[in-house]
Amino acid sequence: LAFFVTGSRAVGFENEHSDYDCALVVKDEAFELYEHQFEAYEPEIETEVFTLETFRAHAAWGSDLTWDRYSWAHAAADPDKSGGIIQQIADEKGRVPAVHAESFIEASLDWYVNQVFRSLKCLRAGDTTGQRLEAAESIRPMLQALFCLRERRVLPYYKYLAWELENF
Repeated sequence: LAFFVTGSRAVGFENEHSDYDCALVVKDEAFELYEHQFEAYEPEIETEVFTLETFRAHAAWGSDLTWDRYSWAHAAADPDKSGGIIQQIADEKGRVPAVHAESFIEASLDWYVNQVFRSLKCLRAGDTTGQRLEAAESIRPMLQALFCLRERRVLPYYKYLAWELENF
């Protein structure tokens, strides 16, 4: 039904050490065949096989794989034999769900302010190691809020942060 290249190759960041991260969405009746077929591929070719329903569920908001949502932020299905449905699902994975955006921004900003406050408390106590670690930990929630404020985007992997900031 659809084929994706994800990871560094999907956004032009590949180098001589990059593997191929691929995803295949197949009909329910073809799942076992394709899953078995791609088990034996070389380690430099990682292929995940999904049915339409398992693809919908993959990296669902609040799941153990929420962290993988950015993998889909720039993924293009080629082909997409679903009439664009699969591409729409992938596009939504690259965003914070609309129903969660406001609370996500609020929680991220609360986390950010809390980390800055903790950093200042450590600084006041003369604990420079703690101060630096608390300050460093404040970066992620601040960026999460800023990216979500911009079209509900999810925070990219840091490898892509400069590129995201320049281009989006």
